[in-house]
Amino acid sequence: MAWETIIAIVALLISIISLTYVIKLYKKLPYTLDNKRETNTINYLRDVREKPRKRYIVLQLVPIPRENTKEFVRKTVETGLRRILGDTGLVKMGFAFIEYEPMSGRLILQVYHKYLEHFLGSLGILNSRSEYSFVPLSVSGTLQKARRVAKR
Repeated sequence: MAWETIIAIVALLISIISLTYVIKLYKKLPYTLDNKRETNTINYLRDVREKPRKRYIVLQLVPIPRENTKEFVRKTVETGLRRILGDTGLVKMGFAFIEYEPMSGRLILQVYHKYLEHFLGSLGILNSRSEYSFVPLSVSGTLQKARRVAKR
């Protein structure tokens, strides 16, 4: 009987010591999460591994140009944005000319979600510098929805 009580007391002491150790670790947990260095590292790693999501912008070209071809409109948009943003800006933005409908004068462009505001701001600058205006009609997350808006 003496051995059983000694074993029970030792087991109780071990569980108390481990419980106090867990409580100490738990108290330190909010401090490590609030530490700026670690949260900045966590946010940086989250941003790095986050997949860039694509956004499709439907634009209306006003007025419709005389040379109403897809290639002419693509060059007009791309050279204008390249003058404003530069080559690296266009690459970071994930800019792509998707399609152009000559009858309605509507076009669909693609950019990454993080650079959507940059694109719309540079589009405003492009409108003030160009003889054509590009009026944004819609922003969509899928190409199918953007095509639906462009066909209306």
